[in-house]
Amino acid sequence: MAQRNIDFGAFPDDPDADAIRSAFEKVQLNFTEVFAGLGDQAVVSVNKTAGPGVYLVNGSPVGNVVLGANIACVQFSSTTLSVGRSPGTGPGSATITDSTQTLYIDLPNTIANVTDVVVSGNVQGNAVIGNLSGDFGYVLANTSSGNGNINANNITLTGALAASNVSGNGAGLSAIAGSNVTGQVANALVAGTVYTAAQPNITSVGTLSSLTVSANIGAGNVNAGKVFASVIEGTSVVTDSGGITMPSGGNIAGNGSVNITGIANISATGEIGAFVLSGGEVQTSILTTGANTSAGSITGNWTLTSGSRLESTYADLAEYYKGEEAYEVGTVVCFGGTEEVHVSDVKGSRRVAGIVSTNPAYIMNQGCSGIPVAVALQGRVPCKVTDTCEKGDVMVSDGQGGATAWYHVATIMHPGMTLGKAIEDKTTKEMSIIEIAVGRL
Repeated sequence: MAQRNIDFGAFPDDPDADAIRSAFEKVQLNFTEVFAGLGDQAVVSVNKTAGPGVYLVNGSPVGNVVLGANIACVQFSSTTLSVGRSPGTGPGSATITDSTQTLYIDLPNTIANVTDVVVSGNVQGNAVIGNLSGDFGYVLANTSSGNGNINANNITLTGALAASNVSGNGAGLSAIAGSNVTGQVANALVAGTVYTAAQPNITSVGTLSSLTVSANIGAGNVNAGKVFASVIEGTSVVTDSGGITMPSGGNIAGNGSVNITGIANISATGEIGAFVLSGGEVQTSILTTGANTSAGSITGNWTLTSGSRLESTYADLAEYYKGEEAYEVGTVVCFGGTEEVHVSDVKGSRRVAGIVSTNPAYIMNQGCSGIPVAVALQGRVPCKVTDTCEKGDVMVSDGQGGATAWYHVATIMHPGMTLGKAIEDKTTKEMSIIEIAVGRL
């Protein structure tokens, strides 16, 4: 039934207001309804929200209290829970008298002797001990610190297990995503990469199709169809028929040996620093340092066998002489000056040494000190030439660091004057470059 309100009127002694008797009748009826509703209950409702409130069943309060306003004082006590106005005060009671105070109710560190725990959200903690079964979407074991443990005889998951370490008998483990798995695993199918610490042995039942190692493999013997590595060190490496493949910059090092049986060829995609054969032959169509500007060396006494020959791209034989300075190619030099050779400044000089080579096919006296000048001694070489000449003319020094036909500077040929013979005709008197066959009369 609705509450009865008293009409007080618009001003004192308003004739339209409720009379005194009528007003008190409304008050009495309101109180009658309140007491009839309470009966032996403690609280029907603190605010006016509809509901059964709190009532007694066999002498014990049952129900909920809905708070719609401030309560001056609240007292809470427990014999098992930690209750107080600060955390961790232990079992007891606490009284809250104003809004600035806080009521703390803490669960104990260990909940024991519980038959069933039904959790609709997450189970999170440092340790969960016992049997876990059922449908778990996710089990989180203190991943923030990484030291949580779950010790159980049986864990059945339909979702994912995220943990820093899973240890134990791995016979029944499958589809586990984690950092480490220790113990013996009967069978593991891995789609990605397996990372492991130092192990005494890595064995494969069947065929280990590929094993990539970024550091070192230390072993007495590696028996494989194919070994691919940047560095192979040890006493011996034995292959059947696949071979040893080295990438660019790879090395095979050690005091032992590399024994390869049944191999038709040895090939390298990079470089072989040193290759020593105790006997037999090394056959190759190309022997190179990698580039025409890269220096190399051949050690030993070598002989070309019958029918063999060496061919070169360039056409002259040169020798290093110590010069006073670095001279342009094609310059005629003679013996003398402060060093071994200098620019020939005498027409028809008998001290002529030769012509500075452009691209010698072979150079002697590699250990020449000072400023080495490659002087062409034999072959054909470009040369600075003044005045006219014809093919086959004997060429001598022109006294300007070039050559000229002998008849332009002399009437008689003397020993030591000849540079070589012209290979080209020249019809102008100005200095230009033509080829000369040096060392030929």
